Amino acid sequence: MLEMTQIGRDAPRDLSQYTNTLADLPYAFVPTLEHARILIEVVNQVRESYFSRNLNCPGYRHYTMNASEFLHRNFDRSGHRLNLRTGRAPLAISRGIFVCAQAQMGRQRLAAAIEQFLGLGVQKVRVHVSSNFVDFLQLRSLRICWPSDGRKRSLVKAFVSAFDASMNTSYSGVCRGPLMGGEEDVLAICALATAANLGLLIVERINSTPANFKVAMETWDALGVFTRTTGIPVLCLATPGAALALAQQSGSLSDLVPNGVHRIKIPSKGSDAWKSSCELFFRSSLKTVGIEVMPDWFVDTLWVLSRGRYGVAAKACSYVARNVQMFRKPKMTAEEFLNIANKGLALDIPFLKADELASKGGTFRMSSVKKHGDWLSFENVITTMPGLQIVDEPILVS
Repeated sequence: MLEMTQIGRDAPRDLSQYTNTLADLPYAFVPTLEHARILIEVVNQVRESYFSRNLNCPGYRHYTMNASEFLHRNFDRSGHRLNLRTGRAPLAISRGIFVCAQAQMGRQRLAAAIEQFLGLGVQKVRVHVSSNFVDFLQLRSLRICWPSDGRKRSLVKAFVSAFDASMNTSYSGVCRGPLMGGEEDVLAICALATAANLGLLIVERINSTPANFKVAMETWDALGVFTRTTGIPVLCLATPGAALALAQQSGSLSDLVPNGVHRIKIPSKGSDAWKSSCELFFRSSLKTVGIEVMPDWFVDTLWVLSRGRYGVAAKACSYVARNVQMFRKPKMTAEEFLNIANKGLALDIPFLKADELASKGGTFRMSSVKKHGDWLSFENVITTMPGLQIVDEPILVS
């Protein structure tokens, strides 16, 4: 059996063990059961994908070699374009994994933990062919950001740049061929991923504004075509506002969300996950500057300040710790903590207030809800989804 099929072979089998596995990785966040479910699906999808993309199978081996030829022999010696020999991989199915989380809820940490769990770098996989053997490269994961302008071309450039950095290649400098744009750029990144036996594509920082640009329709479609054509899993880490944009793309929706949406919810004030996170934030910030014991008010006060968002809480603790260190103040009240922290969170407070207002209920303008789509809950944002309009005169729907 190929080594590529052994990803996660020693992985634990129940959710609690998966959370312990995530917690052991060198990234500061407290995993929950939902994080474990996400990791389970990622590992299962990557393993099943590698099983279907078996290089021991002559048919898929031939497909992989054709993908390499598509990249390197796209022009003949006279400069004429050769006929394309690309298409859907044998046994390929859409393997999208869609995670929805509000802003500052640890999407970057989750991506780093999954990347670390699957393995970094490139390795060689030896395949026996007749009496000889052939070495293939295998790239376990590739991590890119959603383009700030929402354009498909920018996504392709980000993919190629990340690929070059991981594989030590120089496709970004190619001045001709399918990687330079046009209708074949998506096929080109499919060929790159196939030739490198990519295990997982992670697309992070999918936020509301760039995901809702009109040109982003092609970008969503490109990701859907990528996983449908290659059978390689695509993990999308999006905010509720970005999820609303995908919900309006029926074709991409079926490819990128074939098994439903994983939602990372904000922990409640008294939950074990929030208490554990507060202990982590305290140890890594305030305790290092001389405050030895975590105050009794710390857990509740930090939740009220951050609205339960891990990223905001970590930022507040870091800002306060620097002030404590500067002014040598080993003791602090809840009021003093809030006064200092609010100064460091000046850019976050308007969005936190919007989320607090929305949580109380009420009637809001649709444009305002969309504007705060990264920070509001999924339930609040999805209400702005255009519905079927009812008119006075009946319309026959057949």
